[in-house]
Amino acid sequence: MYEYFDKDGDNSLTYNELKFGIYRLDLNVDSYVIDYFVKQLDSDGDLRISQEEFTKGLARMNAKYNIDVQSDYYTVFIFRL
Repeated sequence: MYEYFDKDGDNSLTYNELKFGIYRLDLNVDSYVIDYFVKQLDSDGDLRISQEEFTKGLARMNAKYNIDVQSDYYTVFIFRL
């Protein structure tokens, strides 16, 4: 999933990469939800999400919201929070 969002292949996600990836998934998501998602994932606050931050952040969200991050549908639940 990380590679889907990382369009330039630099192993870090920007806000725009994440936003456009979400739109490509055809999810109707407000920008404030994307902002929240970025804040949940960007643990070091550098406004870029590493693959490690992405994986750990999804695991934290899985524990908090009981989301199956292995499911193809987990993104729908994350972005509907």
